Amino acid sequence: MAGTHRGHRRPTAAAARHEGARLARLDRAWTLDRDAPGASTVSQAAPPPILLAALLDGRAEWYLGFLSALIDHGLTDIDSETLYVAVRGRSIPSTMTAGGRAVRVVRLVRADDWAGVERLRAQGRVFTYRSDIERTLLDTLAHPKMCGPAEVWVRAWGRAASEERLDVGRLFDYVEQRNAAVQARCAYWLRELGHARSARRIMRALGGRLTEARPLDASRSFGEGPWPRDRETGLVLNMPQETIDGWLEYGK
Repeated sequence: MAGTHRGHRRPTAAAARHEGARLARLDRAWTLDRDAPGASTVSQAAPPPILLAALLDGRAEWYLGFLSALIDHGLTDIDSETLYVAVRGRSIPSTMTAGGRAVRVVRLVRADDWAGVERLRAQGRVFTYRSDIERTLLDTLAHPKMCGPAEVWVRAWGRAASEERLDVGRLFDYVEQRNAAVQARCAYWLRELGHARSARRIMRALGGRLTEARPLDASRSFGEGPWPRDRETGLVLNMPQETIDGWLEYGK
């Protein structure tokens, strides 16, 4: 996924053409406010959706996700200058820049019908793509390191549930495409949020509790343990229960 560093080589003709086309798309997509403080170029003035469309359209299918989607959906109060996106198709460097902002890329290689990716009009004929709330929450379970500190994405689950913005039926539809560990994690968080019946439904579809030891928190924020196994999901509970309870309560 990550691009190989090749030193200070002269850009190829193809790369130069792509950069020219990228900037041309920016010019067409965004009218620069010349009076904006510090905005001396189109790329500095354009909002993130325009920047990402110019950077990625025609190169790969993509969507704004992970921490950026949590912020965009109002599921966290923190902010981040870094933009987080998922792509599929061509190989894209794992770190890029757009308008002076860092862009972190996750390349999806699993089978995925792109369910939960929203197409939103950015401006004119320019569209941007973003994971909906349910897909965003599932992505926190698969790629937690791209979603900020653990307390950010755990609280996001709590906020989505307490504000009644979480569609459990849609979440169930999406999670069927994910691997066993993500399905079990989803069941765990639904149970913690009071949706025990939906959690049991996921575990039944999965064929029962996990036999292989998989962590609840894939980022292992609290170290290697030892940690207990959850009786219903089989997950390794590598987060303190009192911490989980506090974070979920905060999200309400």
